[in-house]
Amino acid sequence: MKHQQLLQLCEAYALGALDENDRQQLESHLHSSCDECAAKLSEFKRVVTALGLSTEPVAPPPQLKNKILAQVMQGSSAVESPTPQSPFYFVRSQEGQWQTIAPGVTAKILFADTQHSRTTMLLRMAAGSRFSSHRHGSAEELFVLEGDCLCQGQMLHAGDYHRAEGGSTHGVTSTKNGCMMLVVSPEIEIV
Repeated sequence: MKHQQLLQLCEAYALGALDENDRQQLESHLHSSCDECAAKLSEFKRVVTALGLSTEPVAPPPQLKNKILAQVMQGSSAVESPTPQSPFYFVRSQEGQWQTIAPGVTAKILFADTQHSRTTMLLRMAAGSRFSSHRHGSAEELFVLEGDCLCQGQMLHAGDYHRAEGGSTHGVTSTKNGCMMLVVSPEIEIV
């Protein structure tokens, strides 16, 4: 891809809207120390951040969460309520589907507890990926299983735990080398 084409990809990259191939080409180009593309990307990232912070958070209506939960439960055979005959529930590592929720970020729902409005999921972030700022309707917990995760200015590693209280807003969460986390949240991030 030519330099001018790569320069034009910076805007979509800042928005997290590039497909995997274009993202990899641009990142490779940026690693070759192209000052022009790095400056353009930095400019676009400032704009994207300013846009995200320029509006007041809006709580989604409660029926939206139920609609999302219903869609997720239909789309994944791993998300089923335990039967009344058994108090035990299992999800094998090969069961369930990984769903993309942001560029380089995938999630696999392990259990959607609609009675208590809690969702348990695995969240996988590829090296260099970022998850955008988001607000919590109630507490969210994460436990890092593998890799590294920069969350609220704190570098977390395998075995580290983080809890965000309801009403709090997470800034961008990122990873340098990639990570896998167990997340328990009242809100489904998969839409």
